[in-house]
Amino acid sequence: MRILLLFSLALLPGCAGGPPPADWQLNSRQALNSFQERYLRGDTRAAEIEFERAKAELGSTGKPELLARAELVRCAARAASLEFDDCPAFEALRRDAGAEEIAYADYLTGRAQRAASDDAFSRLVFAGVQFKSGRATPETIASAIEIASAQGWRRPLLAWLGVEEKRAAAAGDSGRAETMRRRIKLILNPLRSQAFQPSRPIEFVVHSAPGGGSDVFARAVAEMAKKKPLLPQPQDVNAHIAAGRMRPIAAFTEKRLAVLPAVPTIREQGIEVPIIANARGILAPPGMGREAIAYWEDFFERLTRTPNWKKYLEENQVEDAFLKGRELGPFLEEQTALMRRVLRQAGVAVAR
Repeated sequence: MRILLLFSLALLPGCAGGPPPADWQLNSRQALNSFQERYLRGDTRAAEIEFERAKAELGSTGKPELLARAELVRCAARAASLEFDDCPAFEALRRDAGAEEIAYADYLTGRAQRAASDDAFSRLVFAGVQFKSGRATPETIASAIEIASAQGWRRPLLAWLGVEEKRAAAAGDSGRAETMRRRIKLILNPLRSQAFQPSRPIEFVVHSAPGGGSDVFARAVAEMAKKKPLLPQPQDVNAHIAAGRMRPIAAFTEKRLAVLPAVPTIREQGIEVPIIANARGILAPPGMGREAIAYWEDFFERLTRTPNWKKYLEENQVEDAFLKGRELGPFLEEQTALMRRVLRQAGVAVAR
């Protein structure tokens, strides 16, 4: 694949003679290769860890063009798996990317065309781009299924099997559609056990009721809390924690909460689950002018520096993570993609 070949050459200039490559070059290449394989095999968490490791190594150079190229590797893996998001992380770095990278990004998003290389990954990416552009034929779909199956790449295989199942059903080929469903079931069963079963038994009761922090858990939940764990927001149970009627045991966050610093995260306790942000923000209508956007971004940024904002964070026990529109867009795209992956792996039908 052209972009991956370029990336390898950029990271390993010392291979053709001269001094050996630096550690960051070796480490980033290894991490990106591991990311690609783990992502395609459906190991989302491990893939994310490897990609962050690659970004950390590349970031040490202070060269954004290398990060842009790495984002294309991730975008290509997503395209091969029929997960299309127009590469927002690359777009944020487009101004620092080279002509080859920009051309490849345009290819991935369907704005340009190019021929596929002979390797399996390149051919699968090509099939994904054809599908996104509405040019995929039944032969394209069959070829993509064969490629993903031969490589043991569960993530794209599930996506392409789903496409073929729908195509066969629409064509009235019930036998073919049923075959696709059996194959999907065969893949999903072990995935569910790997991705959603913790290392030890754990049972949750998720309770939500009107009334806010003063009475949500005052009556009905009181008896329940004696028997089963709950998943509340910290501010809803703060009084009960202070009174000793409830004890927090885990935070479903990437890092420990500032309001509960002694409570370990769920992952610190050896339970691997996807962490989806419970974000709060303000959205504007599409088509808002740049001047209006700049005005409101500056307004809210100044707001976050006020004493009242600090008081709001403290009283509501929420983390401060202010993002402007340019950073907020990719964040929401990543969270949406994560939610879709979680739902798909759990066997839930996702519309798009």
